[in-house]
Amino acid sequence: NYEPNFSCQFEKRVGKNMNGDGPKWVCDPHRIKKLAADRKAKDPNSPGCVIYSIGSSGSFIFEMGMQKEVGEGVCEYHIFDYGDYERKVPKELKRAYYHRWGLAKQAPDGDPKPGGAFRGLLDTIKLLGHEHLDTID
Repeated sequence: NYEPNFSCQFEKRVGKNMNGDGPKWVCDPHRIKKLAADRKAKDPNSPGCVIYSIGSSGSFIFEMGMQKEVGEGVCEYHIFDYGDYERKVPKELKRAYYHRWGLAKQAPDGDPKPGGAFRGLLDTIKLLGHEHLDTID
């Protein structure tokens, strides 16, 4: 988003300070870092935090900015784009997973079908085994 379409106590544009689609607005990024550390302390096998980044167009400014914000290795980054940009994911971005599909309206049957160019959010969560993860509100 070029301007935030939400409000929270501490909204911050994460990524290089520039206009356009690269950087993204995030609510309370300092809370993400703290909650991820708490989760890891409670369960060392926890992913800490999982960030879904939808649409990259080969730019990973946001993901690199989040890693700088919360710390290296603190979060998993799941990047969704049906374009062929996997080779452009920076090696410095730790725990990054590129998924070559886009997100679309959830199918009413809720049955994820592998291999499609688009999947619903619930299908994506199920396919990645993230059903047990909670969200930060």
